[in-house]
Amino acid sequence: MIARIQGVVVDLDGDEVVVDVGGVGYLVAVPVSLAARLVVGQEITLQVHTQVREDAIQLFGFAGKAERRCFELLMTVPGVGARTALSVLGALSVSDLADAIARQDLKTLQRAPGVGRKVAQRIAVDLQGKLGSDLIVAVGPAVAAPARPQDPLPLALAQLGYKRSEIERAQAWLEAEGHGGASLQEKIRLALAQLSGG
Repeated sequence: MIARIQGVVVDLDGDEVVVDVGGVGYLVAVPVSLAARLVVGQEITLQVHTQVREDAIQLFGFAGKAERRCFELLMTVPGVGARTALSVLGALSVSDLADAIARQDLKTLQRAPGVGRKVAQRIAVDLQGKLGSDLIVAVGPAVAAPARPQDPLPLALAQLGYKRSEIERAQAWLEAEGHGGASLQEKIRLALAQLSGG
């Protein structure tokens, strides 16, 4: 079983990344929030969950062990498969997920694409008390920082449901308009206005 991958990003497509490890390219599905932070040529380390089925072997990658553990816990919930679990972690951080479950906040859980009210209820009930503070504290940066400073804007927009192409367009517009040095809150406000055609 593959539990960890360290290599260079050679291709990105939606929520899938190809990581070159010693000349071998591994196709890994990752949360969209993580995919939005990656760039081709970047060295990364992913914590991996390997899913073996009769017809395929699939790899799911995460920035840290806490996210991988949350992914595995989510898949214990009836009606939640790997893709739904990945969608939840793409929309919510580990701490946000734990908070939503603790407060039985179904609306927040339903922010994840593919999660309706019934699935949100199952997640809230079945994982109550299972995402403790030790798991949240364990969240750590497992993705090597790229050469340029990390911009938090792509992650923020990804968590709001925007696609990578839309995020890149908004970033390019902000730079072109001279807003590159604005605060994160101001960038989000301007990016949302631009993306909505305002």
